[in-house]
Amino acid sequence: MTDKKIRVLIAKPGLDGHDRGAKIIARALRDAGMEVIYTGLHQTPEQIAETVIQEDADAVGLSILSGAHMTLVPRVVQLLREQGVPGTFFVLGESIERHRHALAVIRDCGHVIGLHGDRHRPFSSAEHAAKELTRCAGRISEYLSGTPWFRPPYGMGDWPVPGFAGPVGWHAQGQDWNIIYRHGQTVHACVDAIMQRLIERDGGIVLLHDFASATEFVPAGLTERALAIFVAQAEGRWEDVRREFDENMRDKLDAARLAAGWAHTIAMIGNLERIGDPFAFQADDYTLVNVPLHFEAAEATGRVTFDLAAKVAGLFIRPAAAP
Repeated sequence: MTDKKIRVLIAKPGLDGHDRGAKIIARALRDAGMEVIYTGLHQTPEQIAETVIQEDADAVGLSILSGAHMTLVPRVVQLLREQGVPGTFFVLGESIERHRHALAVIRDCGHVIGLHGDRHRPFSSAEHAAKELTRCAGRISEYLSGTPWFRPPYGMGDWPVPGFAGPVGWHAQGQDWNIIYRHGQTVHACVDAIMQRLIERDGGIVLLHDFASATEFVPAGLTERALAIFVAQAEGRWEDVRREFDENMRDKLDAARLAAGWAHTIAMIGNLERIGDPFAFQADDYTLVNVPLHFEAAEATGRVTFDLAAKVAGLFIRPAAAP
């Protein structure tokens, strides 16, 4: 590796006000010898892309707890692609229906879409890998061109699969999932392990993860989805909100009614300024997630009720003191 320090931009896009994790990562990268530029809160994609170019950053880290990454990240990569910074995105089949709208943006920006399998389960054989990849490719065939690359879930199974390019692996990782699940790993130890490996082999591909359980359709991800629902309302993305609803909720609340309800809230207590840490609890067969909402003139609690299928069966905004 050269003596030039790696320059990393850490950015906080959107309304999400949770900056503790971003600052910890920024400090760990700085301690590892990198130059770190931290943008601060509430950055727009345009501001982030402009800063990347101005600062001549080698890498970009986006910290988003609100769940708005499928809206904000495509916009950032679109702007970066305009500056000649392409990328490859590996997608999971079972996530497609919730995030299909992002694929067109990624493709139209000239980025490459690869396959991560249909479900986040290890491949058990070359035949199993072929079935999973074929099923995933079938879901997104209109977004693929040429022979698609693939990366196996968990990096398990290095069989070549006819009709697909790969597998694509990685050269360095720091068990960042054990930070997420609090299994003893630390940010500093994770960064140190990655940097040591990269220095040993003079560069390479780094494996890092956004927060997720084995699949995103399990209760562990419901607090993040609840946050995303209120961010989407604040940003006027009504169909993104309705996409989470069960059939009964979709019949009751169309986009116009959602917009009218949010407009009434804004008229009463002002614009949404900040979102607090969510709290989830069980009530019979439902998971309820309370989200502190800090408006200009008052505090409130947003509540999202998820059913056993992890669909939204209820959505309310209550005064903060409400039980």
